[in-house]
Amino acid sequence: MKTIKVNPDSPQRWVRKLALERGVTVITPTPRLKGAFRRLDPAKIPREYFAEAATLKRGGKWGEDLALEELPKIDLVVMGSVAVTRDGRRVGKGHGYADLEYGILRELGNPPVPVVTTVHPLQLLGGFPTEVHDLPVSLIATPDEVIEVKHPPAPPEGIDWSLLPEQALEEMPVLAELRRLLGGRRYSAGKAGRQRPFRK
Repeated sequence: MKTIKVNPDSPQRWVRKLALERGVTVITPTPRLKGAFRRLDPAKIPREYFAEAATLKRGGKWGEDLALEELPKIDLVVMGSVAVTRDGRRVGKGHGYADLEYGILRELGNPPVPVVTTVHPLQLLGGFPTEVHDLPVSLIATPDEVIEVKHPPAPPEGIDWSLLPEQALEEMPVLAELRRLLGGRRYSAGKAGRQRPFRK
């Protein structure tokens, strides 16, 4: 495993640090996708600064901003969760950024990859409703156990552009960049409010 994408939030800081210590390149999205993605290359960061580079506040000092066409192949995705089930269903904070980031990777041609989440045992629930755009997980790590999901729901294949609110391209310029790269694909921004834009 050479490269993983990890969300930039504080609960996953130790995942980013451990990955760097093992020589794994870490790709993090900018918060709320206001920018694009950032690369933390362990070969370019002094080992004594791995912990600092893994933080949300200081990661920008050590990271390299990437345009979408510069993104490397991602081997694994790690994300946070509000709650998960043992059969792989996941719910986030409701904004859909992690789902959208996965959709961007798929639109760029990245093959489906394992999706991992780290949670407290109290975040393991028996069940809750989900939508087709919700990205499932294939591995759940808690302080007490690692749960391998044998048959998680199928992940989304990309972005359903028709579900994007009209202001999305302004709020998240990375989407405008993606639209340009995809060139020629039929696009129509909808008025779907905060719906999350994924196609099965």
